[in-house]
Amino acid sequence: MKYAALFPLAIALTTTFAVGQATYQKPLHIDRTKCPVGLQVRHGGGLPSAVGAVGPSINGKPLNGEVPSVQNQEIHLTFANPSSRDIVSFEITIHGLTEKWRYVPLSDMPPTSDISRTVDISLDVKGSGHASRDLSLNRFTAVMSVDVNSITYSDGSEWRAPSSEACSVTPSLIMLIATR
Repeated sequence: MKYAALFPLAIALTTTFAVGQATYQKPLHIDRTKCPVGLQVRHGGGLPSAVGAVGPSINGKPLNGEVPSVQNQEIHLTFANPSSRDIVSFEITIHGLTEKWRYVPLSDMPPTSDISRTVDISLDVKGSGHASRDLSLNRFTAVMSVDVNSITYSDGSEWRAPSSEACSVTPSLIMLIATR
């Protein structure tokens, strides 16, 4: 008799799990035929944080009329260089979400990014090697994708992406809570 009462709960959980599996999207991987490097993006070792009391204020109210809040999202980038040539720098564009309130139906997943930032990264990646860099992104609450726009090699030559989708990757779905 007790087991019969658990049957509706089991069906509800199974249905929820099946729907969740249908909306899950595997992270994109860089196509080696279009992009000369590998890139792994992981969320940083902390949760997004808000910092208050940013900028000048009068009687506790900001001069520009906005609520003082700066969101930070940390990411960890790992570049892999399968080439024998050394890499000295990258230009990447990071796409994500701000703290703006939004309604996102599951049918519209993933949501469209509303912030992007292009960053130049000086990083020595030896031929057939890999290197990592941590970035802290102001005003980002989530990172949706990272595009590699260009790569500069130690001999001065440069590779440019033929399109924004050619060398793009989404972050790992695993988020670290803390690091040592």
